[in-house]
Amino acid sequence: MLAFSPERRQNPDGDELMATLRSWLDFQGRAARQLKVHRNTVAARLRRIEQILDCDLTDLATQAVLHPALRLDR
Repeated sequence: MLAFSPERRQNPDGDELMATLRSWLDFQGRAARQLKVHRNTVAARLRRIEQILDCDLTDLATQAVLHPALRLDR
């Protein structure tokens, strides 16, 4: 996902999407406050991440795989 390049300049790039996913996995409902963006922005980014990774982020098994993987990537 780091190599992801958005179609439009104003869309989040791979780094922003990774930061959003990390914050959401760490803070869940407080991710928007931690990122200082609107909650709808977080929701839209999460939908985009699901499209890129072809996964369902509400699935606990997916979260269990992604969370430690992102921690190792830091």
